[in-house]
Amino acid sequence: MLIFFVKKRKNNQKSDDETTIFISLDTHSLNTVQVLLEYKKQNVGIQFRLSDEDVLELMESNRKILDTQLEGLSERKLDIQFRLKDKAQSNLDVIAEISSSSTASIDMKV
Repeated sequence: MLIFFVKKRKNNQKSDDETTIFISLDTHSLNTVQVLLEYKKQNVGIQFRLSDEDVLELMESNRKILDTQLEGLSERKLDIQFRLKDKAQSNLDVIAEISSSSTASIDMKV
């Protein structure tokens, strides 16, 4: 399991403009599941990156259950996406992509 947490600030402002959390799990039944959570002002994005087509179809078929569970947790606009994980992209590549800002505060747990 890998958890990577990034807070980005623009122009050295004290308020948080953007928070990103990347979680990568290696599971027995779902293989590798990567979740990218992005909080930007009034929007929350959740992107599931899945390692195989069958798992992608399983997640998409249960989307209504996920929507129901998350409904009411926040008044922010929620955008949930499912996609296949790029096999060539490692966890370190994803971390480099999301931490590219020089004004980022970073925390990682392996």
